[in-house]
Amino acid sequence: MSLFMIMAKAIGCAAVFFGYYWFFLRNRNFHQYNRFYLLFSLLTSAIIPFLSIPFGLKGLNNGDSAIFRAMDVINVNTWENEVEGLTETAGQWFISAPTLAVIAYFLVALFFFLRFIFTFISIQKIKSRYSYRLVGRFRLYLTGEKGTPFSFFKTIFWNRSIDPDTAEGKAILAHELYHVTQRHSWDILFVEILRSIFWVNPFFHLMKKELRAIHEFLADNHAAQQAERNKYAELLISEAIRIRKLSIVNPFFHNQIKRRISMIVSNDMKSKNSLMGRAMILPIVLALFCSFTLKLHDARIPAPLRSEKKLILVIDAGHGGADNGAVNENGVPEKGLTLDIARKVKEISGRYNVDVIMTRENDELPGGAETVNSGLKNRVSTATQHTGDMLISIHMAIDPSNTNTSGFEIYVSKGNPAYAKSVMLGGMLSESLKKTWKTASALKQREKIYVLTASPMPALILEAGYLSNPTDLAFVSDPENQKKIAENILEAAVR
Repeated sequence: MSLFMIMAKAIGCAAVFFGYYWFFLRNRNFHQYNRFYLLFSLLTSAIIPFLSIPFGLKGLNNGDSAIFRAMDVINVNTWENEVEGLTETAGQWFISAPTLAVIAYFLVALFFFLRFIFTFISIQKIKSRYSYRLVGRFRLYLTGEKGTPFSFFKTIFWNRSIDPDTAEGKAILAHELYHVTQRHSWDILFVEILRSIFWVNPFFHLMKKELRAIHEFLADNHAAQQAERNKYAELLISEAIRIRKLSIVNPFFHNQIKRRISMIVSNDMKSKNSLMGRAMILPIVLALFCSFTLKLHDARIPAPLRSEKKLILVIDAGHGGADNGAVNENGVPEKGLTLDIARKVKEISGRYNVDVIMTRENDELPGGAETVNSGLKNRVSTATQHTGDMLISIHMAIDPSNTNTSGFEIYVSKGNPAYAKSVMLGGMLSESLKKTWKTASALKQREKIYVLTASPMPALILEAGYLSNPTDLAFVSDPENQKKIAENILEAAVR
């Protein structure tokens, strides 16, 4: 799944959660519920985009997913690899626009994370400059810093200008101790990490702002119980001055003074409507979960596929003769395995009502050609002479630098006259092959491939695994697996 889709799903989930909060929960007196609701919303919005649960549905059109696979080719922009036996200009390394976008995204994420780390370091520097005394299990630093008092984990940073033994001082201390005992700093830490990763999501920033406000409401309510509510509200007004705040701490003189006072003096109403408003989240969560995680697939037992009319499928076994194609470190050539698969396709094609034309049936270049370029022309001329409905050229890939690279890949070319149909055929083949072996979801674009651009019919290249990967090689070398691959090819052809 692309980074864009992940972020789009995360924004969509967060928008629903925050919209529900804004209209049904905000500025209500069930603050503890709201606290955990926002934390749950953040976590769920971050997780749901990564979930995908198959869900069977009878009657679903199998072609639908193939259409989406076909659409993926638009977003794929790969650099050109030179393949022996295919006439193309050598590819060059470059960074595509999507790759640049991903790099830029993570650079911004790194900036947010480093800013968070810098704030944490700033707090540690304050600790190093002042002494502390213990208040129960917590440390109280007596400082002259702007923005104090505030709390951070098990530490309270106190302003020396405030006498903790006065009524006002006791109320403020009770407020900060509540932040510490309720572990509000862990909430902020969690939110800051998510905000760094999902910085593009505006609702994560809004949720953090609301969570900070809820922390203050909870601490205010606790402190106001130890003092007369109106006097505590007067304390907030008298001490609400412009101060510099550290973004990950809980300062007492928080900027949402009006809302805090409103929460202090309002009556704690627990009506049926408030209970109903909280209960409405259950169907919302269920709807989001189903919308973003369930992936429909056809639960029907597939019947054997057979074309209503006779189809002519041209199967091109890559390379041949003096052209070995790719050769792995053990000397296994590509040309033999591609021919084995092509023969399997022809062997079982009758039951699909498909007439398979092979560009070569033996270990030789097509048409007995003496050069690779002549062989390429013979491949296309064979397909043209037999008026093929489609052409599939079978190859294998190799990656000597990384033997872990594996899986099947499908290539199409915009230079093909029947490009749109080639893309559709590639989408069908991708879906069919996934039942047998790991196959890339997105089709890949490759230009200046003679077999693709010179063929008048829909044409594509199937790279059936990596010769350099022992698992891929063992799988493709097995005759039973070659038969499965052949069945997948024919199923895609007749859809």
